[in-house]
Amino acid sequence: MYPTDMLAKTPTVSSITNRINRFLGSPQYVLVVMLLSAVANILSLELFAYSIFTLLVLYTCFLGEDLLPIMPLFVFSYIIPSKENNPGRNDTTIFSLEHGGIYIGCLAVLIIVGIVYRVIRDRHTFFGRKYRLLPGMLLLTVAYMIGGLGRVDSFTQLKSVLFGLLQGCTILLPYFLFSGGVNWKKVQKDYFPWLGVCVGCLLLLELAWVYLSSDIIKDGVILRLGIYTGWGICNNIGGLLIMMIPFAFCLAANHRRGWVGAVIGSIFLVGTLFTCSRNAILTGFAVFLISVILTLYYGQDRKGPSIAVIFCIGIVMLLTIAFHKQLLQLFSIIIQKGFSFSTRDTIYEEGMKLFFQSPLFGTSFYSPGYIPFDWSESEIFSNFFPPRWHNTFVQLAACCGIVGVGAYVFHRVQTVCLLLLQRTPERVFVACSVLALIVSSLFDCHFFNIGPVLFYSIALAFAENHDI
Repeated sequence: MYPTDMLAKTPTVSSITNRINRFLGSPQYVLVVMLLSAVANILSLELFAYSIFTLLVLYTCFLGEDLLPIMPLFVFSYIIPSKENNPGRNDTTIFSLEHGGIYIGCLAVLIIVGIVYRVIRDRHTFFGRKYRLLPGMLLLTVAYMIGGLGRVDSFTQLKSVLFGLLQGCTILLPYFLFSGGVNWKKVQKDYFPWLGVCVGCLLLLELAWVYLSSDIIKDGVILRLGIYTGWGICNNIGGLLIMMIPFAFCLAANHRRGWVGAVIGSIFLVGTLFTCSRNAILTGFAVFLISVILTLYYGQDRKGPSIAVIFCIGIVMLLTIAFHKQLLQLFSIIIQKGFSFSTRDTIYEEGMKLFFQSPLFGTSFYSPGYIPFDWSESEIFSNFFPPRWHNTFVQLAACCGIVGVGAYVFHRVQTVCLLLLQRTPERVFVACSVLALIVSSLFDCHFFNIGPVLFYSIALAFAENHDI
């Protein structure tokens, strides 16, 4: 063999890079990241996973075709933390400075450097396009930051500005980065729905591990307060899980073997029952029904999903009939509570009192009076992540006043115009997921939790650009 023949068969750097980039832009890559995240959550290997994520971000920023491979990392990084490292329950968590926080901070700096480099390098791409939802997101961010203006002391105002900036960036940055940094012409049509399904599967795995590794069931009864992991409690898991139901049915509508997506969506709903979150269960049933209707309307294969849903419902009904006594006992705590508001009516009343004290700008994210229920046991954590008001409009009214409510309404009008006035099947299923977030946030804090809003922001980027 001549040397020239050997050189011809030796892979070049560019060919290797192209192969890597093709894999990083595929649904298979999302599956690998999901499995890595599951292992990290179960074995408390967050630092290892975050290190791998950082290397992937740096590779993508310096050698990747676009920023698409970073998309799943944004979502999974939030839902990786294990129960042992919950910062609201454990002051020695890896997120504390002396036990891993400094290392995580260094990783964050590297990620920021890589992303800033990519934005500067591709500045014509990022700043040479129109972002339809950007005005509303910017207005909402400003409203968050000026909440409580003139009503609290300077230190509390500074904390509120920083927390408001974090809330605004959670909505703004993913939308900006992935709208401008992804070559949407090359993205597979089912990439984002597949990402949603993988997120839902990871949530189910984490929920299953909570049941297996903790004494959640005692005397045949689920102890609801024991259902939590490193990034949230039962309500958080349920609220994020119901947002994934529409994407399973989106895959069902777009593929010939639609029954697979229908089965996955049905399993997501059953998983929601085991979160014991009443809000998520009720909203999830509605979202499930809407998703089934949308699948029948848009689907290539209507027969397969219909049979799959009927089959799943039939199995659940048979199990309910066969084990109704055990199931009544298992979910007795939820059944006893029924549709009661617990202390939410008091929370809403106290929140509106603060609004009337300062109707224009509110009283900041850090209540100067009544303190809502705080699940966290860590004073350090609660000092920055304040207890919230369990309703989007009460939260905005109490913290940001009329300015905040107005900014949110403007943002919401923009999203409705994008998702429903220029309908595609993908936009409609995204709208269904957004509806799950909006409705469940009327009785919980989901719109002011980082994880659901990160996914929401990326979903809006996908909805705006998928049909380019």
